[in-house]
Amino acid sequence: LENATLIKNENGDEFIESTMFDITDLKMAEIALEKSEETLSMILHNIDDFIYNVEFNPDGSRFFFFFCDQVERITGLSKEDYIKKVTERSVTDLIHPDDLPNVLLAAEEMKDKKSVTVFQYRFLQNQTKKYIWVEEKVFPHFSKEGNIIRIFGVVSEITEKKLAEQSIIDSEEKYRNLYEKNMAGVFQTTTDGRMVDCNEAFMHIF
Repeated sequence: LENATLIKNENGDEFIESTMFDITDLKMAEIALEKSEETLSMILHNIDDFIYNVEFNPDGSRFFFFFCDQVERITGLSKEDYIKKVTERSVTDLIHPDDLPNVLLAAEEMKDKKSVTVFQYRFLQNQTKKYIWVEEKVFPHFSKEGNIIRIFGVVSEITEKKLAEQSIIDSEEKYRNLYEKNMAGVFQTTTDGRMVDCNEAFMHIF
């Protein structure tokens, strides 16, 4: 970095006075920071989840310090619309009524325990107008007075996972019904002949 100044002496002669600084370390740090930001941006915009960072003001208002583009793919809302709903605290209108009480309860527990909290709930997807399952991991930061000052969150869509879990539950229930209501006697034993379970029809036979 070079600074140059035009000066005159008492005889009116003009001179250029220059000062030079070595800013190699500064430029290298700027380049490293730029590369880090590019890498982080590439990662955040190519993952399936959407990530956010919300800052809370003393008056209770909030603003998004950081927000990932995947919000539109998951929720069907633009970044601007989603931020508006969170700011106006109307985003809860999109949570399934059956899940909302548990979400609100978990939010209060997070404040009381000051701990990381995982929410699972159904969210009304704005484009399809159908509910999807999402999992939201919330990492809160508190002031010395115990007030939330910042929240870092990760939201994932888990619809397929929840449907698979429900399918397993339904299959087990179907098998249990067939087992218990079978007119024939059905029983289960260990390999050494010890009885472990039987249905009602089997009990009537013996």
